Amino acid sequence: MKNLPLKHRRLIYLAIAILFIIIECAVWKTNLKTQKYVINESCDFITVLPSEIALVHQYKVDGDVYTPNGDDPQIIFSLSKAGYRSFVINLKEPLKEDTFVQFFYAKTGDGFSENNKAELLVKQGETSVILPLKSGTDQNVRLDFNGVFSLDGFKVSTATANKIDRTTEDYLRLAVIILATLIAISYVIYRIEKSCYNRNFLPLNKLSKVKKAFATQKLSGKEKLYILLCFILYFGWSAVFLNFKFGPDEIMRYAVPKFMFDNKALPYGSEPSLIFLPYGTSYAFQLTLPYYISAFFMTLTSFFTKDANILWVAARFTSVLSMTGACYFAILFTKRITKSPLRWVFIAICSVTPQLVFISSYVNLDSFGYFTVTLLLYTFTVSLQNGWNIKHCINTGISLGLCLLSYPFAYPYLAGTLVIYIIWYILNRKEITFKDFVIRALIMVGVILLVSGWYFIRNAILYNGDFLAINVS
Repeated sequence: MKNLPLKHRRLIYLAIAILFIIIECAVWKTNLKTQKYVINESCDFITVLPSEIALVHQYKVDGDVYTPNGDDPQIIFSLSKAGYRSFVINLKEPLKEDTFVQFFYAKTGDGFSENNKAELLVKQGETSVILPLKSGTDQNVRLDFNGVFSLDGFKVSTATANKIDRTTEDYLRLAVIILATLIAISYVIYRIEKSCYNRNFLPLNKLSKVKKAFATQKLSGKEKLYILLCFILYFGWSAVFLNFKFGPDEIMRYAVPKFMFDNKALPYGSEPSLIFLPYGTSYAFQLTLPYYISAFFMTLTSFFTKDANILWVAARFTSVLSMTGACYFAILFTKRITKSPLRWVFIAICSVTPQLVFISSYVNLDSFGYFTVTLLLYTFTVSLQNGWNIKHCINTGISLGLCLLSYPFAYPYLAGTLVIYIIWYILNRKEITFKDFVIRALIMVGVILLVSGWYFIRNAILYNGDFLAINVS
């Protein structure tokens, strides 16, 4: 395939992108277990008073607030009239978090079963929930609300509750993001391939005889200034503008490096002082590299001051440096594939969009995971342009090892690396033996294990073989 025209190779990349789109759509479709129900606002409703509740099981009731306190919380009603087609739960206060709801309905005398169940995930901020009923004779109704809610009352109506697939809402937006990402990836691969053609890219066994002809990795003065300004922006935001209450779960996450700093020891996931009672778990189960780095910065800072606020900012410095590193590799990545000024659009998207600036400013794993993704993009590009020699296999292994020490959401890049490496081999298999292909793959795997293997081994030892520490968490 090495001698295929560029337009034919481009079609191959397009086919790969389409395949990824199909796979992504299939995965998301299989995960659409919840729906949303809507009803005509002008319909007549009949109020069912909470006093008519037949049974409240495994809920702690404090006035209007219902808090689950068991494995199978449920509220059971008996509807004395036939013909109702929908059931509405009105809440006094918006939900504080996404809450899973199961709703069973059955004729009087019949038992509840999976055949007469509706379930949905009620999003944070909702003030009402609409559920379907089967028309017919008198009905028993069971509600399993697996979260804290403040009840205002229940209503029923003879109008039909219509189901809306979540694909039409959140997942549609997600599909657009996935499609845009795949288009961007396809374009990047195309630019890399084109750069190889323009530079008379030679087979692997001849690369050692050829001087490097790729774009320089040295940063210009403007690029250095841009990185410095981004660093100042990230650090300033982390030190001045953000409070604990604004960083999602930061109290729970900050507790992990603080424990390491205070005790000079690594915590178990079930350490009582790290368990956040509303959730019943802790972030110490996934004791990945960013927590170690934050604890290091806290220790370094403690030589000068023990001020709690400054130590807190020191823990955030991991996120600041991660996003600064992501900006650095975004610049190097674009220099490798194009000299067009339009590359700054990509750099800006990767460094100064509001959400990315935000995650640079508090203790989290996302920023370090994002850094490893930009590092991998650069590593992929250099490896493809240089024929994936031993040096670049080692670099790729280091990048993937860091990726595995960041955040589980970054793990798919491991599979992405495998796909890209296989495609590269297929396109150049006349110059590269299968033996060399396997040896280089084993080198990458070996480096990955050297960089990140200790983390998974520790989890497996502490948590009875659960090397990801997800099930135990």
